Amino acid sequence: MTIRRCQCLAAFGTLRSTSPCWLEPSAAGEAAGTADLVTAKINCLSLGEVAIINTRNCLIQAVTNPDNGIVSILGDEREEARSVMCQQIFILSRNSSLFMDTFMNLLLTGGSGTGKTKLANVVGYVFQKLGVLLTDNVLVLSPASLVSMWVGSTAGRTMGVLMKGLEGVVFIDEAYQIARAGKQSHGDEALGEIVNFLDKYIGLSVVIVAGYKDEMMKNFLGANEGLARRFPLRLDLSNYTPADLFNIFWKTVHANLPAVELDTPLKRYTAR
Repeated sequence: MTIRRCQCLAAFGTLRSTSPCWLEPSAAGEAAGTADLVTAKINCLSLGEVAIINTRNCLIQAVTNPDNGIVSILGDEREEARSVMCQQIFILSRNSSLFMDTFMNLLLTGGSGTGKTKLANVVGYVFQKLGVLLTDNVLVLSPASLVSMWVGSTAGRTMGVLMKGLEGVVFIDEAYQIARAGKQSHGDEALGEIVNFLDKYIGLSVVIVAGYKDEMMKNFLGANEGLARRFPLRLDLSNYTPADLFNIFWKTVHANLPAVELDTPLKRYTAR
């Protein structure tokens, strides 16, 4: 367990404690200039209070960051995804020990263009801000990244690739293809190493697997009986509505061209 992670988790346990002294400026501080007031506030903070403040700020960023926070998961069809992420924050704030030896892996199902990779980036960002992971790096893999064409070399290849994702998110797209090709693909060997990795490094990474729902149930979870319980979080991502797609499009345009003003007829379509 790293020092930063321990500090973050400890701070979460005291977020509901009484407000630190900097929230109640003294009369002398109020009379002083802005610089003096800031200095006075910093000087009266204990290390524990600093940890609490930093953790609170990180929590706010995890929710409100417009690019990778929970609010960046757009669309009415993604309400469940936003709720699941908020639930993880709530659980952490109530009992941080639950995250130390718990599988946090996520199984995403849905068709192409439903935002699976985007959601993986949000998971990495949120868990990094909460101190659950040290980085927000997302290692994107395909079945070809894990399975070797040579007999006996798949296990080492799979574990070596997965190790690069420690303290971050490992995202395996179209994961059902690992075992679908049959024994000649050495997929069973790769799946066995995935299970070993999840057990050995529990709490030190988040593995997200994605693909079509029927294929994932049959050819991924069904290919190894140990996988089902190691992916406790599951989300089925339905297709975006036309309104959701327009809002995503307009957000992208506005982010790159911030000076663009909405015409009145367009405003009713961008209410979110």
